[in-house]
Amino acid sequence: MRFNSISFKLISTALLITTTVLVGLGFYGYEETRMRLNKDLENDKNLLQRRLHLNLPGAIWNYDDAYIASTLESEARAYFIRGIYVLNEEGELIDGIQHTEENTLIKVEELPEHVSKLESTALEFIDKESDERNTVGNLVVDTTDEKIRQLMDQEVKSIAMQIGILNLLLVFLFAIAIGRMARPLGALKTVAASIAEGNYDLDINIRRKDEIGELAESFTTMKTGIKKKVQDLRDLNATGEQLASSSTQVMALERALQALSAHSRVKFGSVFLFNHDKELELASFFPPREQESEQVARRFAEGEGVIGQAAKLSTIVYVPDTSKDSRFVSGFEGQPKALICVPLKDGGIPLGVLNLSGEVGEVKFEDSDYEYFETIARQLVTTVKNIRMRETIEEHNRTLEQKVEERTVELRQKNQDIQAMMQNMQQGLFTVVEDGKIHPEYSAFLERVFETSDIAGRNVIDLLFTDAELGSNELDQNRVAIESLLGEDAMMFDFNAHLLVKEYECYTQGKKKILSLDWNAIVNDGEINKLMVTVRDVTLLKELEAAAENQRRELAIVGQLIKLAPKKYLEFEKSARNFIQENRSNIQAAQDKEDELLSLLFRNMHTIKGNARTYGLVNLTDVVHDAENSYSELRKNPEVPWNAEKLLKELEQVESSLNEYSVAFRQVLGRDDSAASQGGAILDDATIDKIQTCIAAVHAEYPAVAERKLLDPIRSALDALDSATIESMLSDIVGSLYSISKELGKANPKVKIRDNHLRVRNEAGDLMTSVFSHLLRNSIDHGIETPEARSAVGKPEQGTIELEANDQGDMVELRLRDDGQGINLDRLFAKGVEKGKWRADEQVSGQDIAELIFDSGVSTKEAVSSISGRGVGMDAVRQFIAQQGGEISLHLLAEKRSENGFVPFETVIKLPSRLFCHS
Repeated sequence: MRFNSISFKLISTALLITTTVLVGLGFYGYEETRMRLNKDLENDKNLLQRRLHLNLPGAIWNYDDAYIASTLESEARAYFIRGIYVLNEEGELIDGIQHTEENTLIKVEELPEHVSKLESTALEFIDKESDERNTVGNLVVDTTDEKIRQLMDQEVKSIAMQIGILNLLLVFLFAIAIGRMARPLGALKTVAASIAEGNYDLDINIRRKDEIGELAESFTTMKTGIKKKVQDLRDLNATGEQLASSSTQVMALERALQALSAHSRVKFGSVFLFNHDKELELASFFPPREQESEQVARRFAEGEGVIGQAAKLSTIVYVPDTSKDSRFVSGFEGQPKALICVPLKDGGIPLGVLNLSGEVGEVKFEDSDYEYFETIARQLVTTVKNIRMRETIEEHNRTLEQKVEERTVELRQKNQDIQAMMQNMQQGLFTVVEDGKIHPEYSAFLERVFETSDIAGRNVIDLLFTDAELGSNELDQNRVAIESLLGEDAMMFDFNAHLLVKEYECYTQGKKKILSLDWNAIVNDGEINKLMVTVRDVTLLKELEAAAENQRRELAIVGQLIKLAPKKYLEFEKSARNFIQENRSNIQAAQDKEDELLSLLFRNMHTIKGNARTYGLVNLTDVVHDAENSYSELRKNPEVPWNAEKLLKELEQVESSLNEYSVAFRQVLGRDDSAASQGGAILDDATIDKIQTCIAAVHAEYPAVAERKLLDPIRSALDALDSATIESMLSDIVGSLYSISKELGKANPKVKIRDNHLRVRNEAGDLMTSVFSHLLRNSIDHGIETPEARSAVGKPEQGTIELEANDQGDMVELRLRDDGQGINLDRLFAKGVEKGKWRADEQVSGQDIAELIFDSGVSTKEAVSSISGRGVGMDAVRQFIAQQGGEISLHLLAEKRSENGFVPFETVIKLPSRLFCHS
């Protein structure tokens, strides 16, 4: 019997189980015996103790040594006694006896060392006469369990012998039983060996109703399945060889159908393949068509019929009876069929369907048949693909030589075209290869750009930037960028392209040129292997652009001047130059920034900007606004240092812009200072003043002369020459309100002027322009609301501004008001608290708060714009008016403020009457 046989394993398992059970039973018996012996030993010990405690105290009390020795010798013979010892109260040995190793009793004279460590019990004697309890000594009993161990050893040997005998008996019985079972297993083994050798016809004659019988039946089923599988493999190999040798698609399809029909015993078969219209079209039929006895549907759409469903679902579809399946589509009325459709697919792409059919009840399919069909389908798909590929290759080979020749001609033509383009293109073009060298192929125009033929193989940095006006930092950046691009990933070009110079100035053969560079990466397999550079000489283009820009700027300036009366421009220019010179003198004289100095600089520059904006001088307005920003930073930010050089340079820019207007006025338009007279005899202001003085002297010398009335018309005429109406004086400012309104998204306001026959003398023209350019802009920017806001409170969308002049003797009073929201006293009060003028809880009248608007740096505007918001305008207005001996104030028109803190007001200006005359 082999060690790895089933019989040996069964016997071993059974023997192990029985041995385990017997050992368990033996262990149980052993424990029972051990516990019984221990219990008996304990009882014997207790009885001995009681006997000694009864017999020894009286003998010790009476000093009966012989009785003590006799008692000890008698009791010491017990099997569990090693020795018995009697001690007096001081622990000294009275008498003692012990067993020797030879199992004899000897009397001891002194207490052994190990006994002195044992626990002793007191021996007490009761005197019968006095009934007193007296301790007469101590008893030490030294016991041993050696006898019990010997008995237990004998018990173990007896149990082991019994287990061994039983195991031998069981082995014999198991061998007989299992041997009888092993005979049919051996027969199965022989059958398995025969099956392994290819003998599938051997019968298995084992008729049992147990597991071995079931195993024999499984062997029979397995043998039948293996036999069928082997036959299927043979058929598949044969079919595969036939398909592989097929030279055409039709031949391959017919061979596949023939193989399937023979395997499944079906009568008919067909193959449907997808055509260019994505329809399933009949490609082959079995049996051959001359034996065709049925008509079949020639085409199916995907999803149509059982065939279409098999193609759509990419799975085998089996229909046992077509008359009971609604999916079946037939082109004729005939007998029902059993039908199976097998999809043909290349990966996940459907190519067609194999269709097999036969009589209902005769055609049945097993799981192995499905595997067989799928394998044939895969072989057929591979064969069809190979045939199609071979046909494609053959076709390609037939036309390859012609294509090569055509391609060669095309390449030759392209090379010629490229060479012609490189020779004739009017810009430089070259490529940068490894180590930053220039490829030998480059455009001929490149030599004209750099005026040299030493280009091929030259370092690109050397060619481009030898005479370039570039800093060392730019050159290093360009060099590092080129080195970091070549041979690197394509995305590196996006990261470093900004370092490459796009335009620069250089000197070639002593001539200054402006060159424009365009860099592009040439990428191969995601890696930059070349840089293509386009070079253009844009010197002339830049000159033309600069000339065009200057011409455009000059035309814009001329267009602005044409709209302005010459006299008004000259007055503006004179005023602006005075303000510029005043600012220059103050900047040059100042050592550091001071509040009063900054306020003056602000007022002057703000006035120039306001007047320039009024007259539509846009170019100048922008330059002045930039200079004004510098003053704003100096005022608001204490950390900004005083930089006289920077301020003077900005002032030069303002003056330069003003000079552009001056040149356009005098040279382009051909005007000069005399153009202010607009034709006729020139009567300057000094002559008019002289005539007026003479008339006044006549009136003073001859007050009673009746002819005095003859001088009044002369005075009126001179006044007309030396003055203008308020409306005409402010017409340009009023006209500029339209552009301001449009910029602020507001409607152009109505402006009503009532002068009450008062005219403004020419000498006050600058004053009126400077003052009302501020005030009228403030009305639009601060006062009048947007059309939406006005409509929301029931106001017309278009605002109204009113100006009225009244003669009050020595002074002329000008009242200006608008129908806007008024002045924001809440915001003004907060500005005053911020400036330290009032406490936050202090009660201040509205009139006092309104007067704060004239302080430098105060504005109710939340944001600074090019129109207002810097807190300079009203401060400058008061300064201008005070310089002429006048005054300005705000009169509140209501006591109660609105919810937002606004109060309507009017601006009252008083100027000396000498600045006016009557019409």
